[in-house]
Amino acid sequence: MNSLPDQSSAAHAEHPGKRRWWVPAALFVSLLIGYINRIDISFALPAMAQELAWSPAQVGRYGGVLLGLFFVCYGISNMMLSPLAARWGPRKSLIAIVVGFSVATLIGAPLGGSIIAFAFARGLLGIAQGPHIPMMNTVTKYWFPPGERSRANGIWISGMLLAPLVAPIILVPIIRFGGWRMMFLIVGLCGVVLSVPLLWAFVYDAPRQSRWLRTAETDYIESQLEPAIDKEDWTFLRLPDFWMALAGGILNNFCVFGIMFWLPVYFTEGRGLPFADLWYAASLPYVVGVAGIAVMAGLGDATNRRALIAGAGFVLTAIVVYLAAITPSLAFAIACFTAGVFFQTAYGAQEFALLQRILPRNNISRGAGIYNGIAVLLGGCGSSIAVGGSVSFTGSYTAGLFLIVGCSLAAAVTLSILARRLKY
Repeated sequence: MNSLPDQSSAAHAEHPGKRRWWVPAALFVSLLIGYINRIDISFALPAMAQELAWSPAQVGRYGGVLLGLFFVCYGISNMMLSPLAARWGPRKSLIAIVVGFSVATLIGAPLGGSIIAFAFARGLLGIAQGPHIPMMNTVTKYWFPPGERSRANGIWISGMLLAPLVAPIILVPIIRFGGWRMMFLIVGLCGVVLSVPLLWAFVYDAPRQSRWLRTAETDYIESQLEPAIDKEDWTFLRLPDFWMALAGGILNNFCVFGIMFWLPVYFTEGRGLPFADLWYAASLPYVVGVAGIAVMAGLGDATNRRALIAGAGFVLTAIVVYLAAITPSLAFAIACFTAGVFFQTAYGAQEFALLQRILPRNNISRGAGIYNGIAVLLGGCGSSIAVGGSVSFTGSYTAGLFLIVGCSLAAAVTLSILARRLKY
C-alpha cells in the first residue's frame, strides 16, 4: 500500500490556485451526456413498445436483453480497452470515446425497428463507453491530491445523477412530439457538439502538460500525489482491499442500475403513471441526488471515513426502497425513491476516491478498467437480467425491488468490513 504524502503543512498553506477544478467540470459534461446516451433507452422503451405492439412480458424480456447486452459489451470493453486507452493517453481517448458513443446512439434511430439491429447499436454503445470512467479516474488521480478527491470525483460523478434528472425533462417532450427516433438523433449529436470542445480545451493527461495551469499550482499538485511505481503491472490484484472494494462496486451497480434503468418503466407500467407525467416522477429523486453527491463528497473529505459513510448509506437505501415496494401510494413511493437515491450517494461520492487510494498511480487505468468492468458485468448486467427476468416471470416489479433491498444490505456489510481495514 502506498503511503499518503504529508499534508500537515499544506493543509494550512494558501493554495496557489484553483484552475484545476475546471478539469472535473469538463469531465462532468462528458459523463452527463454519456449517461443520457446510456439511459435514453429507458424512455424510448414505452414508446417503442406502443409502436411495435410489445406486450408487458416482451417489454421486460426485450428491455432486459438490451440492457444486459449493453452491460456485457461495456464490461468487456472496460477490461480490454482501458489499458490501450491509457497508453494512447486519457485526453485523446476521452475525445474518441465521446465520438464513439455519439455515433452508436445516432445509428439507433434507423436501426430501432429491428430488435436484432437495435441490439447491435446498443452493444456498440457499450464498447464505446467502456474506458470512459477508467480514463476519468486516471485524470483525477493525476490532477488531485488525495484529500481533494472525493470532491473532484463528486463533480463528475454528479453527471450520473443529473442525467436521470434532466433526461425526462428533455427526452419525454422530444419523444411525444418528434418520436423516439428523433430523440436518438438529437441525443447522439449532443456529445460531439457540447462535450468534445470542453475536453479538448481543459483535459490533459497530467497538470504539467496543460497550457493554462500556473506553474505554482502544478508544483502544488505534484507535491501532494502518491509516489508512482516504475511501470504498469498486475500486483494490485493481490490487494485484499481491491477485492473488497470490487465486491462493494458489484452490489452498488446492481442497486443503482436496477433503479436508474427500470424506474421510468416502473412508474408508467407498474404504477400506472401517465407517460406525460413521467418527467417529474423520474426526475425528483435525482434533484435530491445531485445535492446528496455534494454533501457526501464534502463529508468524505472532511472526516476521512469514506467507507464507513458509504456503508451507512446502503442501510438507509435498503429501508426506503423496501417501503417503496410495499406502499400502495404512488406519491409515497416517489418520496421513498427520492430518499433512496440521496442515501445511495453516500457510496457514489466515495467509490472512486476509495479506488484511487487503493490503486498505485501507474496502475489506475488498468485497475479501474478491471474494477469497473467486473462491477458492471456482474452488477449492472446481473441487475438487468434479474430485474427484467423477475418482471417477465411474475408480471410485477415488486420482486425486482426486493432484490435491490437485499443487495443494498449486502453492500452495507461489505463496506463496513472495508472501513475497518482502510482508514480513508
